[in-house]
Amino acid sequence: MCRFVSDHKDRDSVLPNNRKKLIDAIQRDLLADDQVLAFFYGGSIGNGNTDVFSDIDLRVVVKPDYIKEYIANKNERAKNWGDVLYFEDLYPSSIYTVAHYNCFVKVDIFYYTPENIQPSTWLKNIKIIKDTNGMMADTLTRSMETISRRI
Repeated sequence: MCRFVSDHKDRDSVLPNNRKKLIDAIQRDLLADDQVLAFFYGGSIGNGNTDVFSDIDLRVVVKPDYIKEYIANKNERAKNWGDVLYFEDLYPSSIYTVAHYNCFVKVDIFYYTPENIQPSTWLKNIKIIKDTNGMMADTLTRSMETISRRI
């Protein structure tokens, strides 16, 4: 069995703290935004099993009248949270971007409207931070029920 060994132990030891700083900045920003109906984390944060190298899988639900604006400004918004080295962005009108920060943490950011959120296997392990109308809590419950029925 091959195991990854890092040659950058000092740098890598601060990655969890760097991730926490980014999460704090994201949450301050999005919790104060009235156009953001909900946001949550998926991936290892949603599963509760982060490791030193975990990234941030961020999902943001905005009011339908604002979705085009949020998508158009997705890269600028990510700059509010830290010093971005570069973006992976398929095209300007895509619903997602990946921001790589100078602290060696990346954030995968997806923007949705409420109509885009449906129960699924991908929404059964999420960490909800903001949920103004209970939509995400309901979707999480229904996602878990859907999964349970399939087993």
